[in-house]
Amino acid sequence: MTSLLARIVPIRWGLLVAIVLAPLFLVTAERGTVNFDARAASLAARQIASTGQPWLDGVDLDRLPEGQQFNSTFAINENEDGRVVVYRTMGVVLAGVPAYAIFNRGTDAADFRTAPGSWTAAALTLLALGFLYALLRRRWRDGPAAAATALAGLATPMWSVSADMLWTHCVTVLGILAMAYAASRDRWWAAGLAGGIGLLGRPHVAFIVAILGVGVALRRRQPMIAVKMGVASGAWLGVLLLWNHWLYGVWSAEGAYAGRDVTDRTLGTGAFTVAQLLDQLGMWVSPIVGLFAWTPAALVLLPAVVVYRRHLPDWSLWLALGGVAYAVVQAQINAFPGGDGFYGYRLMLEPLACFLPAALLVVPRLARRWQILLGALVGWQVAEISTGAVRASWFVLIEDRWRDHGFFLAMRTE
Repeated sequence: MTSLLARIVPIRWGLLVAIVLAPLFLVTAERGTVNFDARAASLAARQIASTGQPWLDGVDLDRLPEGQQFNSTFAINENEDGRVVVYRTMGVVLAGVPAYAIFNRGTDAADFRTAPGSWTAAALTLLALGFLYALLRRRWRDGPAAAATALAGLATPMWSVSADMLWTHCVTVLGILAMAYAASRDRWWAAGLAGGIGLLGRPHVAFIVAILGVGVALRRRQPMIAVKMGVASGAWLGVLLLWNHWLYGVWSAEGAYAGRDVTDRTLGTGAFTVAQLLDQLGMWVSPIVGLFAWTPAALVLLPAVVVYRRHLPDWSLWLALGGVAYAVVQAQINAFPGGDGFYGYRLMLEPLACFLPAALLVVPRLARRWQILLGALVGWQVAEISTGAVRASWFVLIEDRWRDHGFFLAMRTE
C-alpha cells in the first residue's frame, strides 16, 4: 500500500489537470455546424462502426440532418472503382470508430450526429497533453509540469480546434507529443511507432519523424536511432499505403488527395510562386491563422530556445526543426488559411506540438522580466482562445485573412 501511494501522490496535480480539462473539452466540443472535413471524417467513422465497411453506396446523403449535408464532391466522391467514399485520411477516420460503435444511434442517415466524433477529438487531445505532462515531469516537479500542461492546452488552439471536432490534428498532435515523450526516454522504437501514428493523420508528418530520427542519430553518432525510428514509422506507412489502395485505388501516401484537385500547388512545382511565398508568411504572421498572431508567447520562447539551445535536450531541438520543415511543406502544398469554420489556427498545430517541449523546458532559464512578460502573454492567449472555444462563432472570412483576427472580431461584435 505504501509503495502504491508513493506512486500516486507525485502525479496528483496531473490528475487534477485531467479532471478539469476533460469535462471542459467535452462540454465545449462542437456539436452544431461542423466543418465539412471534420463532418466527413465523422460520417466515415460512423459507417465503419455501423456496417464494418467504409463504402457509402446506397446511403441517402440527402437524409442527413439539417446543417450536416455535403454540397460539394470535395469530401465525398467516387473512388477509382466507382464506389462512394469519404476522402479523409485513415488515422482520423479510424480514430472515430470506437466512439460511434458505443454512441451511434443506427444506420439511417437521418440519425447521423457529429458529437461522438467531437468527443473523440477531445479525448485524443487530452491524451496528447498527458504525454506532454509526462515529458515535463521527467525534468520538473509535478506542480509546474501540471501547470505548464494545462496552459499549453488552454492557451492554444489545441482547445479551440484540436479538441473541438474530428480534425486530423487530434491524431497528429497525439503522435508528435507521444513521439517526444518516447524520445525523452531514448525509446526509439516507440518514438518511431508514435510518429507513424501521426503520419496516419497527415502523411507529411513523416518529415518530422525523419528529421528527429536522422538529426539525433547524427548528433549522437548512433545510426541505429534513425534505423529504429525509420523501420517503426515505415511499418505504419506501409499500412497507410495498403489502406489507400483498398479504399481509393491508389498506391500513394496522399490517398484521399492523390490526383484530386484539392489544392492549386504541389511539392513538385519547383520554385515558389508569389502565392506560395505569401502562404509561407501567412502561416506565421497572418491575423487569421498566424502562429505569432494567436500565440505571441512564441515571440519570447522561440528566441530563448535559440539562445539556450546548448542547455536543451538534443531531441527537443531536432523536433522543433522538424516542425519548421513541416510548416514549410504544409504551406507549399496548401493555402495558408486552411479552410474556414474554426477559431484560431489549424495547420500550425503540428509545428506547435513540435515546439512545445523545447519552448517549455527553456522557461526556467529566462530572466524574471521575461517570465513576467511571458505570463502576461499566456494570460492574453487564454482569454482569446477561451472566447472562441466556448462558442461556435467569430470565424473570419478567408477574404479578410490579412485584415482581421477572430478575437478582435468577437470584441467588436459583442
